[in-house]
Amino acid sequence: MQDINIVISQRDLPFLRLSALSNLQRIYLEWKKPYYALPTDLSSELAKLIGRCPNLSCLEVNARGMHFSHFFQSTLPHHSLEQLNLIEVEVSPEHVTQCLHRLRHLKTFGLRKNVLHFESDSGRVTQNLSNGEIWSIFKKRKIELNGIITDSVHDDSLTSYLSSYQGLERLTLYLGKPLAAPVEPDHLLLSRIFGALAAHHADSLLELDLLAETSADEEAFWPFQEEILNLLPAFANLRGLGVTEWGATSFQSVAAVQESIVSIHIRSDHLI
Repeated sequence: MQDINIVISQRDLPFLRLSALSNLQRIYLEWKKPYYALPTDLSSELAKLIGRCPNLSCLEVNARGMHFSHFFQSTLPHHSLEQLNLIEVEVSPEHVTQCLHRLRHLKTFGLRKNVLHFESDSGRVTQNLSNGEIWSIFKKRKIELNGIITDSVHDDSLTSYLSSYQGLERLTLYLGKPLAAPVEPDHLLLSRIFGALAAHHADSLLELDLLAETSADEEAFWPFQEEILNLLPAFANLRGLGVTEWGATSFQSVAAVQESIVSIHIRSDHLI
């Protein structure tokens, strides 16, 4: 067996032993209990399993309560890891720096909902961790990804990283609202991201997906600003352009999305 998919949807479960497994190439773990942390015994089993897989090429974890430092506790190098996709895993810049020598062949990196959950005197607290420092580390160490999945669009750190190299092939951006108010409106930050893509990845970018969540009491994120629409023809090799909006949208939001889709089609009909 080379791959394993573990999807857990109940909080109380018998102890899951993974000790019989080793030498896997792909591990996928999803914990479908968003309000509860992954049980300690299961996170420990996962960490030990990773340590027994020196040729692991793909690791995907969607589980609150896991820490990035848990994944690489063994002395195995994991130089073959090419895909790392993390959702609700606590990833600090310090842990990334410590594990960089294990990520030298990384090609695709996904990082979403990177938050710290902890209890305080006032109850449960959620705090954003700094994705910006992680992109700065990748830039400094010249880790040049060809695939990115992230919700890090609320400051210019991703733009700076994208401007530091060429060759990005796939980009997925989640445009939900941050826990803290952004310094600038999303459309200005997104415009700069598109500018970096057009300047450094126009020939290489093959797939671009944008996903936004809205509520009925806020203005729809779409339509795209004019400066973004004008950049679309630059991506001559783009094979897939996905635009998704979900949530409690108003009738005005639906009309704005429909108008934006027409604008996108007009500007990028050469890509279809």
